Amino acid sequence: MTSFRLHIIFALLVAALQVTAQSPEVLTDVTQRATDELNLVPGYPARTPGLNRVAEIINPAITALASQENWDSAQVKLAQIYPQMSAANYAEVGRMLGSWNIKWMKNWSTWDSDSIPVTGRGGPNDPRVSFVVDWVEPHLKTFIVERAGDVNPKILAVTYPEALVTHLRSLPVAANGVPFLVYYHPTLGQATTSYNTAENLKSKQDGNWYPYGWDFLFHVFWKYLHYRGTAINMEYTLGLGHQLAASGKNVALVLPVLSKNDGVNIGDFNDPQKSQEILRAVQQFIANKEGLSLQPEIGRVALAGFSNGNGLVGTLLSRSHPYLRDQVKEVYMFDAPASLGINWINSARVWAGNDTSKVIRMYAQTAFMNANSLLGGPVGAPGVMVSNPRRQFSMALLNRAFWEPVVHTYNPNFPDYFNRNTYWAIHSLIPGGMLTDALVRSRF
Repeated sequence: MTSFRLHIIFALLVAALQVTAQSPEVLTDVTQRATDELNLVPGYPARTPGLNRVAEIINPAITALASQENWDSAQVKLAQIYPQMSAANYAEVGRMLGSWNIKWMKNWSTWDSDSIPVTGRGGPNDPRVSFVVDWVEPHLKTFIVERAGDVNPKILAVTYPEALVTHLRSLPVAANGVPFLVYYHPTLGQATTSYNTAENLKSKQDGNWYPYGWDFLFHVFWKYLHYRGTAINMEYTLGLGHQLAASGKNVALVLPVLSKNDGVNIGDFNDPQKSQEILRAVQQFIANKEGLSLQPEIGRVALAGFSNGNGLVGTLLSRSHPYLRDQVKEVYMFDAPASLGINWINSARVWAGNDTSKVIRMYAQTAFMNANSLLGGPVGAPGVMVSNPRRQFSMALLNRAFWEPVVHTYNPNFPDYFNRNTYWAIHSLIPGGMLTDALVRSRF
């Protein structure tokens, strides 16, 4: 064989390897399986009795009731439950719930008309941060997708407005990459025993806790996308999908379901190269579902984190990669703990550099000592968005002075709300409403 032929064969092999390396991973639609697992609500006859976390099981079951389509009927049932809850009569509550045969979801790729409870809403140039009742029909599609192989995260929730599809169809192929918001859930190490101690919370299909165990589907996926009822701060239900709908922005929300191993956490989303590859796969999944022809590369990306999930975002921002330089253009902090928030700010400042297209939004109950390095001045009064006059950097201080009148307006039955534990009381209010504000102010 001549050296010329060997050269040609070698070149073809290299090209084949490059194509293989660049081919996006294939995602499998497992929405029905996730739906089936969630509908086996703990405490009901379909699951073995004898739980060792009674209150933590009853409260999510009440969430299931509050999410029912027939809200008038659900309200009557809830009125029967709450007196029993106040007396801590969990056995009686469990009996009542079991007799009502509640289901979580239908086969659920499209959200029907639904009412939004309380959500943040600010104008793109309005320095005030507001928190209002906003009734919205979501018109969203949600899928749970599974990645092949021994990978973390194993499954992702993907939610996007129906209008996004129409918008992408209207664009030339060269400009129609899907814009993404990747949301980093807090690490699970702080609640490990809450996610893998009850035998009957394992997946009914494969007998494992992760990724289809009920706790992982409920705590890391369902209650992050949904609200519960019409009141604020309901068991850390954040309504991310509802907030996305309320913002009116055409963005695909990706919520990785974290590993139960705190050393793994969000897995490949800690790596910029892997993050980019996963989002390309999600884009292809959306294209296949919707019959779209899209450009190979994804669109603009925002990263958001809640609590110590901001630590994962900050670590990622400290790395160097074209994904972080060219595609990640916005970052949102939702109430990082004090010391972690300082590190996040340092990482975000380095990530943004001199790129005037980069956007940084911060919502916290802590006035971080180095926040002025981004804002160009001090943190402002509670509920007032302070913005850097030269950059798209801003922060809203959302402490008790901001939240107390909000809670008294929308939850008048909880006059002692902040007296029990002020920090934690506020902690879930911030992500439960401020994503709408961040997206309204975004460049999407």
